[in-house]
Amino acid sequence: MIRDANTGDYEQIFEILKAEGMNSHITKKRFLNSCRNIQYRNEKWFVAGNLEKVVGASYCFWGSIYGYIGKVAVEKEYRRKKIGSELMKKTISFLKDQEVASIHVVVRKGEEENLVFFERFGFKYHDLYLMERIE
Repeated sequence: MIRDANTGDYEQIFEILKAEGMNSHITKKRFLNSCRNIQYRNEKWFVAGNLEKVVGASYCFWGSIYGYIGKVAVEKEYRRKKIGSELMKKTISFLKDQEVASIHVVVRKGEEENLVFFERFGFKYHDLYLMERIE
């Protein structure tokens, strides 16, 4: 079952992302504010599982023109069961409902093996540099 994430899902989502090395910028405060639509109104989390157990999660954000899928992760023992695909479908559908002009996927350096997964949903690789300001 794919559903909107709620505030009680943070610990399980964090553990899934941590296992994949994907939790670098996720703070509990930001996640909670995102779920409550406080401050981060243009962010959305979805989870796969039931109310007791979260086995996967996806995260997206959007502006006036572009939508971005920032994270899709599924616990190792639940992979190859179409859970990631269902999370992608839900996330893409949600971003389309926001009427963004185009949808992009963020794939970090070192996660290139995930490109094949995203290509199955019509995403194409673009040679692009993403720079981060370090203070």
